[in-house]
Amino acid sequence: MARMGRPPIADPRHSNFTVRMTASEAMSLRKCAEALQLTKTEILMRGLRLAEAEVQKRQAAVEKHPA
Repeated sequence: MARMGRPPIADPRHSNFTVRMTASEAMSLRKCAEALQLTKTEILMRGLRLAEAEVQKRQAAVEKHPA
């Protein structure tokens, strides 16, 4: 018998994380997701990538000009 269900993906998401936010923050997240036609998770993952890029930029600056 053939396997049923969703096909496996290369990097499955197994970790769950709960975020508490205000009603206005939740509305902003929903509006962004709708406007960009992305899921709320995809919006949050984009934000995480932006934060990671900022960290890398700051680390590079510190390495370039140590205190």
